[in-house]
Amino acid sequence: MNASAYDAESAAAWMRAHRVHFILLDMLYLAFVYYIPQVLVNRRKPELREVMFVWNWFNLLSNLSLLLSVTPNFLKSFRHGIYGSVCLTQGLYTTRLSGHAMFTFHVGKSWELLDTVLLVLRGRPVLRLHVFHHACALLLASFTYYDIGAIARWGVMMNMCTHILMYGYFCAQTFLREMPKRFAAVITFLQTAQFLIGVLLVLLTRKYIRMGLTCETNSTLLGIYFFAFAIFFILFAHFYVTKFYLGGQRNTRVKNY
Repeated sequence: MNASAYDAESAAAWMRAHRVHFILLDMLYLAFVYYIPQVLVNRRKPELREVMFVWNWFNLLSNLSLLLSVTPNFLKSFRHGIYGSVCLTQGLYTTRLSGHAMFTFHVGKSWELLDTVLLVLRGRPVLRLHVFHHACALLLASFTYYDIGAIARWGVMMNMCTHILMYGYFCAQTFLREMPKRFAAVITFLQTAQFLIGVLLVLLTRKYIRMGLTCETNSTLLGIYFFAFAIFFILFAHFYVTKFYLGGQRNTRVKNY
């Protein structure tokens, strides 16, 4: 194999072979979130400040590294306009740098479950939206990797950009009692906006398909993408409006999504 190539087909086969493990991991995750708080209810909760700082710093750096790896391909895709960015993979999965980053990003949804584990161990409240988003994101990643095609570059780029801001915020929040409230509002707004953009991009991709243009994607998975983006947008928009407008901005903190 060319030294500059990435074996995306083998990576996709590995992902398909381990889907059952991702499903089991999700089930364990949900059980942990439901039962462990009951076990720890009367116990002293550790602060884990140093652990949280290292964890958030790790996620910030890993997302930044993956972002830098995918960005060249993302920019190159616009040689064919917006059409190229959503319909033509152009080496997204098979070039060594971007291919490895795409695989790592999708598998990485499994270790992001630790966000919730740490919150539970510290005795922090965990929103249902938080749990639902993490659980669904892992399943979506394990079932759509590679076969979803070119449009994934948008989801990956947007998600990594918001995560870099979010984990940077968490790093600072670990040791600072108060953070400017507008930071929380901006980050939550960006988290919400990425899902609306995702919905619009799926609709645009379907338009190109109806026009008879070549589009490297899977129609079934594209429908799942649309449904997931739409649900996430509705839930996050509801949370955003409730938290920052209807509920005021007292004690406003970005939750670990």
